[in-house]
Amino acid sequence: MGFLSKAITVAISGTLLAGCNVSLRFGDEPLLDDRIDSFNTLLAQQQAQVITPTASLPPSATYTGLAVLQTSGETLSGTVALGADFVGGSVGGSVDNVISGRSGRLNGRLDVTSGMVTATPTPSGPEAGFQADLDGSLIGDGRLLTVDAGLEGNFRGPAAEGLIADLTAGSTLTEGAFVTPLIGTLVAD
Repeated sequence: MGFLSKAITVAISGTLLAGCNVSLRFGDEPLLDDRIDSFNTLLAQQQAQVITPTASLPPSATYTGLAVLQTSGETLSGTVALGADFVGGSVGGSVDNVISGRSGRLNGRLDVTSGMVTATPTPSGPEAGFQADLDGSLIGDGRLLTVDAGLEGNFRGPAAEGLIADLTAGSTLTEGAFVTPLIGTLVAD
């Protein structure tokens, strides 16, 4: 599938991201604000979709795209690959090719692990969601950044063509002795 046909983004949504004005280019890396613009477009598209009923889930699905994470002083963006096995009830993947608004290109990756498909009861029937961990380390420009986060969200569209998930409370970015709250959103289509 093409890059825009299935895209996933980890990012901060709403007013905080809208106020981000980063215009940095590192070698061949795309502008950080270009990635954020793509995220905002994907988020709007997925917010317009219905939450997928559990009865409409396909056997499996894959998603790829962009990621953006943010703290009060750091914005990160990378590419994401995610897979969902609806028969087995699992979700997993990774965030790679990360750039930082402060440090440029970072090595390492963040893994989406311990993911499980969930069902939320509603008056019209159960809706499909998921929970997972997002953890890993990123290194660059003499810095070591460690992400320890949780994800919680739901699948979107009639047959899980997309998803939206937020980082859970308590998600953090650690650099040395400094631990900073981390917020974000996954978006896929």
